[in-house]
Amino acid sequence: MFGMGKLGKFVNVTERAGVQVALSQLLTSVAFSLTSGKGRFALSCSKMQSNAIGRYVSRTYGDVIRDWNQQPETAVPFHKQELIPAWSYWTQGEGDAPDLCKRLFNIHRKQLKECDYHVISADTVDQFVELPGMIFDKRRRGIISEAHFTDILRCALLKQYGGLWVDSTILLTDTVPRTIWDVPFYFAKGCSDNNVYAALSPETSQWECSFLAAQRQSLFFSFLLDMLIRYWSDEDENILYYFLIHQFALVGLHGISVLAQEEKLIPDNNWSYPLLSERLLMKNEYDQSVQIDEKTYCFKLSRTAAYDPRKLEAVLSAVEHGEPIRRKY
Repeated sequence: MFGMGKLGKFVNVTERAGVQVALSQLLTSVAFSLTSGKGRFALSCSKMQSNAIGRYVSRTYGDVIRDWNQQPETAVPFHKQELIPAWSYWTQGEGDAPDLCKRLFNIHRKQLKECDYHVISADTVDQFVELPGMIFDKRRRGIISEAHFTDILRCALLKQYGGLWVDSTILLTDTVPRTIWDVPFYFAKGCSDNNVYAALSPETSQWECSFLAAQRQSLFFSFLLDMLIRYWSDEDENILYYFLIHQFALVGLHGISVLAQEEKLIPDNNWSYPLLSERLLMKNEYDQSVQIDEKTYCFKLSRTAAYDPRKLEAVLSAVEHGEPIRRKY
């Protein structure tokens, strides 16, 4: 349990972020090993880790946050009839994406038919945004993973163009309302924290990055991109915490007064965002007493989860044919 691998990581994280972060990560690792991430012990350790990382971010980037707290909102609203861009990403390109993602991309096109929808690949990134050379260098060397490169890309696109970011594993069951662009930035807010992701990342019940919208040049995504670029400018090792972008977002929402006020303008939405994935994992018949919120149109799926194939096919087919799914699964 306390082998050299864990001990080595503990020493490394202590040197990089302090003993509180290192200890919280070690305890969380042990808790997940013992419980597979289930139960109160794992959740408590995960929350402790999240809080430790939050304190580390606030301490390390306190001067940056204070500087951003002096900045006014810079967002440029879309015109009433303007074609709004929407973005997804697959490293190798849409043609080489897994079958589930290909179907979801086509569903995105259906539900976003009034948007200018793009599926970007590694080969086309530079057609849309310019990023520092060190980002590509560290990505090539494996320091920045594809997941964390995607974090940088989503922020860069939304800062420059605004529009909508939709992860490749997002299922849209209805047309996305244009009202989400009435505010400088938008995200799936107030989602249920009673789900399998809660212990893995407590931050996701407060802020999620898989479904994001923004006006052009919003202060929020300008700040987030700046934080990510600063972090990776200083780091020559794997990321300290997988969900670090969530921590940067929460520090901004809590520590920058303009963003804190704007966050209040975003209504709770897509409450059932993480719940359909759980229903698809269940091998038993659908329980009519458990309903997916009818106001939710955005659901987070996984391309690696062992879903019941019959249920997954029924859900995807229903959406593709414009049929309701919420009373089926």
